[in-house]
Amino acid sequence: KLLFLVINIANSYLIYRITFSKKSALLYAWNPFILYEFSLDAHNDSLLIFFVLLSLLVIRNTKITSKVLSFGLITLSFLIKLFSILFVPFYLIYAYYQQKKLALSYYVVFLSLLLGGILIILFYYPFFESFYIFRRLFEVLNKTTIFASPFVVVSYSILKKLGVSDYYYWGRLLSRFMFIALYILLIKRFYEIKKKDFINFVNILIVVLGTFFLTALNWFMPWYLIFLISLMIIYFGLTDDYKYVYFIFGLSFLGIILNFPTSY
Repeated sequence: KLLFLVINIANSYLIYRITFSKKSALLYAWNPFILYEFSLDAHNDSLLIFFVLLSLLVIRNTKITSKVLSFGLITLSFLIKLFSILFVPFYLIYAYYQQKKLALSYYVVFLSLLLGGILIILFYYPFFESFYIFRRLFEVLNKTTIFASPFVVVSYSILKKLGVSDYYYWGRLLSRFMFIALYILLIKRFYEIKKKDFINFVNILIVVLGTFFLTALNWFMPWYLIFLISLMIIYFGLTDDYKYVYFIFGLSFLGIILNFPTSY
């Protein structure tokens, strides 16, 4: 728990370094939902967020090495928990368009993928005996619980009323197809947007993660929301858009409410 407490303090500092906003750092540091989940329950999501925040800090630097390093950091984050693997195409698109010469753009993408591949091999190879190592991931993907994304729950309800026998299976399948379709559209949208600045980059990450949480998870735990809250805090610090504060407070309150059933 001490380790995760230190990481959580580091996350507050990284948010300040990214935004240079004391308000944003305090929104994270003194959020009661985050304090409870990360300081008391010590979920490894705090380490996931640490590497994502570090990658966001590094990617703002214009140097090619910084863009490649940021991709390495995002790779480390999804080696801890897979949520951030959703960001990979957006990191590559952002890094690609930050270069002034086409050759450098390809160079950055190539080096990023190379570094990411090396890190995956280094961390998986010592433990890899067969694909059975991924059994826990498949168990979670196919698990049916009372905690699920809203679209998954709605799919279950509609299919059950329609008389579909295995409505849990088809509900999961439908929700995943929905997310994949939306995910492809979001990649296309970011690729086509003319202004690919850091603010729009953070914004698209929020939309992607929010879409994933709304549509695709059949096992949704309250502390997952902290990842989304962290990105919203960064966006608020960059823009001073106070409507995001309402989202942050709302999601934090929702997380606290949802946490009660998981505490027993």
